[in-house]
Amino acid sequence: RHEPVEKLDDNLWAVRGLVPGATFTRRMCIVRRSDGSLLFFHAIPLEEKALAEVRALGRPAVLVVGHDQHCIDARPFAQKLGLEVYGPKERADRLRQRVDLAGTLEDLPPDPAVSVVSVPGSRLADATALVKSGAGARLSLLFSDAVQNSPPEGLHWVFRALGFAGGPKVVPA
Repeated sequence: RHEPVEKLDDNLWAVRGLVPGATFTRRMCIVRRSDGSLLFFHAIPLEEKALAEVRALGRPAVLVVGHDQHCIDARPFAQKLGLEVYGPKERADRLRQRVDLAGTLEDLPPDPAVSVVSVPGSRLADATALVKSGAGARLSLLFSDAVQNSPPEGLHWVFRALGFAGGPKVVPA
């Protein structure tokens, strides 16, 4: 299950859905790159109606996974849409166990609309994306787990006790 595709900016959309088997949500962002192709930041399976809406935004091309623990749906999502998958170099061996990796974030073809890097010093080498919209006048940052904003409502007590509730904030390492 997921919520409707939400437009955030002229080249940036988001979809929120439940994590399978959990009571908290996750978020996939979709960025239209300068060449009109789409970059997905994380993977959430989409219902056919939402998938048709997304395909109308541009040609699906790239999936960025934040790290190996964000691969729950990466393989089937990438296969369904014919996406090349990229992730942090520091987690490449673990990523290759879960998804067909086209390369690391350093191998991702550069684009003026979006750049993706690993967060230095983060425990899982979390991928972070900088999205430029409105001719570069507006910037959006997309995080994996380096920064979270998780409402405590519906969050399992273990995650609240470990400090993952509330935000936005840097999570415990």
